Amino acid sequence: SEELITEACKSAAVQFGEITDNHYQFDKSYMDGGSIWNDVLSAEHDTEEVSVDEDRIRRVKETVKTVINWPEYEALQAYMGEENTPYMSNFNLDKSCELNTVMCCFADKKEGNLDDYDVTNVCGHDLADSRRSNHIQKGWAEYDSSAYCTGFTFSPNADDATNRYKGNSLFALSFLNTYDNDLIKNVPGAPMCACIEKMPSVEKADCIETSVKSEEVTFSVTDLEGEVSIDVHEIFANVSHAACGTGLKEYASTTYEIDLTSKLVGEQGCDDERKRIRNEKFWVEGTSKRHEVVDDKKWQIVVGNHLRAYPIPYENFSRNNHGDYGIPIKETDDAFKAAVGAEKTGEDFEPFIIRRVCDECVDSHIDIYYKRFTPVPSDMNFLNLFMNAWNDKNNKHGVDFNLYSTYEDAVAGVAKDPNAWKVCNFNHGNIGFPRDCGPHGYVGSQWNSYRIGGGYANTHAFYYEIKTEA
Repeated sequence: SEELITEACKSAAVQFGEITDNHYQFDKSYMDGGSIWNDVLSAEHDTEEVSVDEDRIRRVKETVKTVINWPEYEALQAYMGEENTPYMSNFNLDKSCELNTVMCCFADKKEGNLDDYDVTNVCGHDLADSRRSNHIQKGWAEYDSSAYCTGFTFSPNADDATNRYKGNSLFALSFLNTYDNDLIKNVPGAPMCACIEKMPSVEKADCIETSVKSEEVTFSVTDLEGEVSIDVHEIFANVSHAACGTGLKEYASTTYEIDLTSKLVGEQGCDDERKRIRNEKFWVEGTSKRHEVVDDKKWQIVVGNHLRAYPIPYENFSRNNHGDYGIPIKETDDAFKAAVGAEKTGEDFEPFIIRRVCDECVDSHIDIYYKRFTPVPSDMNFLNLFMNAWNDKNNKHGVDFNLYSTYEDAVAGVAKDPNAWKVCNFNHGNIGFPRDCGPHGYVGSQWNSYRIGGGYANTHAFYYEIKTEA
């Protein structure tokens, strides 16, 4: 039967794992861009181990005149189940090689650089496509880098020589490019070599085609009382590889009507590819205020917590006395009030702005601007108002202050201001700024406290505006 002949031919061929004679994990690591073959960057630092391994590549190159099987590993059989072929995940013909194309993208060279190669821009990569290589379940990467990419396409017809000798093509594309040309390393987040479905999108790739000549098969057939067996003793062939004369995308299309535009996007195509992916994932370009680095030339930090920590001394706090933990001392508060001009009166007083940045708050509370319209009494612990004791004594909403979502609105703001936040509440124990104040309605748990837990504003800091001399 056809199945019997196929199995007999596979048994007579060279197993892909026999090339390095190491083990599955070594071959897998190499194809992903790791292993000692990729990590020893210079021939000057070649170890004896590398030399011995590379000598095996030389011997296969010079002496093997037969079929090299596609990468299957007996060690994977139990893991994958008896019903599945134990392919290396990079080259799983059953699940992830429907385009009949393999591509390698080399990001480096052992010595020198890739200037002698027709490198391509790397666009992006859906990390889930190669999670068995990058060990990342899902995510997306965009690149501002280049690599040398090359590949081959084999016929969908199982009887075609390019299909039967595709293992030889993979050997030439991967191991020989490292042995002969010193090409190494993967694009970060992607395998170095894999079926093209698992590779990043790039603008273009070179192409090799396979030629098989003088193919001979020596075999015997045994019939024992009706039970037929076939033994293939030797498969001989002269297998060679050469440049296709065109790019991989064009070769696959014209030779096999295989469309590779999803991975080979064309010259200057990376920008459009990135836009397509962002649109597909409903991503909007822009900047987020979350985790913003505050300009310290415009804003002076006063106090902060967690990842924005900026500690200050507390009242009556010692190892054995935690009673006033979190309450700023008078000297710190006086310095804060002096810095913003809070106690000036009459014509000397100028409205000023206090800013809170909160990395863990909801969007409306990431960045809040408190604009003060009236002087602050000298006996008021103004800093503690923000830290732990948000109250309305000498702090009336719409009279003494307003809150704003943008700096521009705060600068233009006045006491009776339609652009200011609409609602505020106060006076709840050790809850600090801004309790449940919100731009349109009450928003809970966005407050901070240096004395108790419970609010979401863990990573935050307060700043005052640095005013330049006129």
